Amino acid sequence: MTLARSADKPVQALAILETGAVERFNFDDADLAFTCASNSSEERHIARARSMLSKVEASEDDLRCRGHPPLSETVQRAWIKSDFTPTQVCSNRSGKHVGIIAGAKVLGGDVADYHLSTHRVQMHVTHVVDNVCGLGENGSVWGPDGCNLSAPAFELHYLPRMNAKFAAAADSSERMAAM
Repeated sequence: MTLARSADKPVQALAILETGAVERFNFDDADLAFTCASNSSEERHIARARSMLSKVEASEDDLRCRGHPPLSETVQRAWIKSDFTPTQVCSNRSGKHVGIIAGAKVLGGDVADYHLSTHRVQMHVTHVVDNVCGLGENGSVWGPDGCNLSAPAFELHYLPRMNAKFAAAADSSERMAAM
């Protein structure tokens, strides 16, 4: 069993895309890419997270991730020099969280609970991950990730299968076009 962690972000972004949130909230390609990526809390990343929050009419307080030291040593040194305290948008997974909030708003349910495995958006993400990875009836097992969202765990050979589906995607279906 392997906890996919950030390696599954593209399929989770696909789940968000399939909710219609990208269109509803006018996310551009850079916003969608931000949901798939870990970021280093550079000013441009913080600005992107805040812009996306504005588009979904949410605030930093709605994010269920916490600020933490940045991946970038340069940013870390600047924060130390300025005695900066990181907020929720200073999470390296802030884009994923905003994307999940957007999907939650489209699917309904309390946005405050978007991070819980029982939320509609999380159940949708689980279904899409299991389907794209070809996990069948048993599906994935979800475990804790460092950002207060769960991440799927499955046998390692499913991860390259998932990536192969993205690499081979064509416009033959709505999902393939989205991939």
